[in-house]
Amino acid sequence: MNARTMSRKRTWTCWAGDMSALQALGRVVLGVADQRRRELVEQRKTDLVATLNSFDEEVARVIREFEADPDGGLNLKAKDLRRRKVLDVLISEVSPTSPGEVLKQISEYEVKRDNLKDFEEVPIEDIVELTVIDKYEEVFGKIPSVTAEMDRRSTQSVRFLADDSQSPSKTYRRSSEWVTDGVYLRLGPKSASPFGTDLAVYLEVTSPSAGWTRAAFASICDEIEKGVPKWSFMRRPFWRFFLGISYFYVPWVAIMLAIEPEPAIWSATIWLPTIAVLLSAVSGITNRLTDWLFPPFEITQDGAQPSGTRRLGILASLFVTIPVGVFVNHIS
Repeated sequence: MNARTMSRKRTWTCWAGDMSALQALGRVVLGVADQRRRELVEQRKTDLVATLNSFDEEVARVIREFEADPDGGLNLKAKDLRRRKVLDVLISEVSPTSPGEVLKQISEYEVKRDNLKDFEEVPIEDIVELTVIDKYEEVFGKIPSVTAEMDRRSTQSVRFLADDSQSPSKTYRRSSEWVTDGVYLRLGPKSASPFGTDLAVYLEVTSPSAGWTRAAFASICDEIEKGVPKWSFMRRPFWRFFLGISYFYVPWVAIMLAIEPEPAIWSATIWLPTIAVLLSAVSGITNRLTDWLFPPFEITQDGAQPSGTRRLGILASLFVTIPVGVFVNHIS
């Protein structure tokens, strides 16, 4: 039976921020991954002690003596006099009739010890992987090196993957949606869908450690929220539908009011914008307009406002200008 595992997930409709905000988010992911790494180190130390205590008393004693030697510890891979001395002592003093069992115990212990040492000493930047996808290529690697080369203008999405259950010596690979023990964070739509079906921000924190999962999830959510614009609700399904209608009906109503049509003309021509709305919805044009007006993901210039904030201001001014113009036209 698999060990108990906790997984927490959350999505947001959009995110916008400059490179410093993106790097700050990366530092939070590095911090929570390092915290989980320290927890795993302590667990593996406990497992290592338990493994050593499970050996014959004399085998454990000899291993401890050679590990305490300042000249070095056990190294069964090195074919030198020290290795021969260790084996001679173990075989002669502990189990002369079963050297194979002695070697098996030592090998089991050494693998766990070496893995613990590698995992404890590896830089945390080697554990967290960043993937950047833009219009032309996909780059993945360590956060500092990837962010130094990325072009914010063509970046379509970024993904942070901190999988602490993997060996730190792993080669970099494409990020997946599944993390066995760590963090998966995607900023930007998963795919370029003309219908806007993908939520722009996806976070998943998974671990057998319930305490770490809750704390890491809360820390990353707090940092993500700093980059969620106030107009993010406009990308929710209801408001996307409302925007899709307003793209055609608002200008149409303004034109009709300007030329003062008869009620019969209103009734006869109302089907024109209705057909336009239906055709644009099927083709995905309304969603493209919404994505342009309220971008799902954007890396801005340093300190600059998101494009959606600026365009919302322009749109608001138009909504005010048109009725005022119509009113002035009526009274003049």
